[in-house]
Amino acid sequence: MVSAVLPLAVNLTSLTLDFLRFGSYLTFIASIVNTCDFPRLEVINFTVAIMKGTIPFLKRHRHTLKSVSLMPMIYFEPRDSLLDGIEGLEFPQLEILGSHTWVLQMWLNAFSMPRLTCLQPTWTYMDWNTIDDVIVTAQVRAKDALSSLKLGILRPGGLKAANIQLIALQLPNLTTLEIQLKIQMSSIEDMGLDMPALTSTRDSLLLLSKLQVFKWTAEFLPSGFGSELDLQNWTVAWLAILHPSLYLCQVPSGLVWQRVTQHVWFPEEPRDSDARVAFLWCFKHISSRTFPVMDELIELMTWYFLRHDSKLSSRVSSFLDRYAPFVEDDSLEVHDVTMDILSMVLLVRPIQYREVLQSPNYSRLRKIYPNE
Repeated sequence: MVSAVLPLAVNLTSLTLDFLRFGSYLTFIASIVNTCDFPRLEVINFTVAIMKGTIPFLKRHRHTLKSVSLMPMIYFEPRDSLLDGIEGLEFPQLEILGSHTWVLQMWLNAFSMPRLTCLQPTWTYMDWNTIDDVIVTAQVRAKDALSSLKLGILRPGGLKAANIQLIALQLPNLTTLEIQLKIQMSSIEDMGLDMPALTSTRDSLLLLSKLQVFKWTAEFLPSGFGSELDLQNWTVAWLAILHPSLYLCQVPSGLVWQRVTQHVWFPEEPRDSDARVAFLWCFKHISSRTFPVMDELIELMTWYFLRHDSKLSSRVSSFLDRYAPFVEDDSLEVHDVTMDILSMVLLVRPIQYREVLQSPNYSRLRKIYPNE
């Protein structure tokens, strides 16, 4: 049914295929290769048993493709047969390329991709080359164009500090670096969270002078491992203290943190249960005057108030409506947590911010902060 309808979708711009069984996969891929032509196709995501059957399809659509994710499950296909007649082809619009490290290295060496800016390698225990091989090849082939690197690690031992150092040395123009540990790690040393590894990682990040986003996540954590928000906040601030361009940061088992001043970080728009946890953490520290770098935060609030006083009333109202019942609402969804908490900081110090007394919401405010 699908093979009969799919060729009619001539305006298709994105195609995802997930076939791991040989029989149905080979028949279906053959029908696509032989009959389907999508003149507007820009994005493909293929998880397939073998890669060879997809090559003619990729070749035909190379002029329009902007994003390719190709994840073959059989790793040791003969390379010569994969590249027959297609070496030297250009993918003129391709910006994002993701696959296993051996596929990426083959693509980088075989094809011209002048607009490639984002590389997404997945390094598994069956890949015969290393992540370092891909990084060095990417530096040679893509030169200074790469601005985003997203690594998926499915290999015992994880990613070492030396790998991150090589990334920083070879790809100095990165603005985004994401590391996803997708395999069970037995210790914080394997995760790279011991202090020597963290120190080396921080030193390497300093080489990436344009880095704006650094996300480091782990799907499986060592037994007994936990990361309280206080520790997350400290780790993020410590990693970024000498890195002024970095504004989003995440460490394993943690939230995404957003920088609001040189030293102050807030959780960035968490969802569901994380929203309540993040809000309560911020509320506890701000209301008890124990938020990290409180003086700098108050200075920021002064700046914010002087420039946005006309909007204060609406911000107060929005804040109260959203958060007054926060301790009871498990389904709290935070859309703009940073600005709402900035408003809250203004509200918990009304003696310093006398203008707050003029707010029509002040009487409601007193019910929440009776000791102010």
